[in-house]
Amino acid sequence: MTAQGRSVPMTVIAFSILRHEGPLGLFKGAVPRFFWIAPLGAMNFAGYELAKKAIE
Repeated sequence: MTAQGRSVPMTVIAFSILRHEGPLGLFKGAVPRFFWIAPLGAMNFAGYELAKKAIE
């Protein structure tokens, strides 16, 4: 995303992360992302169930 003027394949980036940070480097940010997405999914599911119940 920060490279200007050239394209770098994702495999090269993934191997670079693995080499420099180890396997856990691929999952950095997963916990904050989970706590951001999980409530949205719960609200979506609840809204769906409410709409389904209203249609019936």
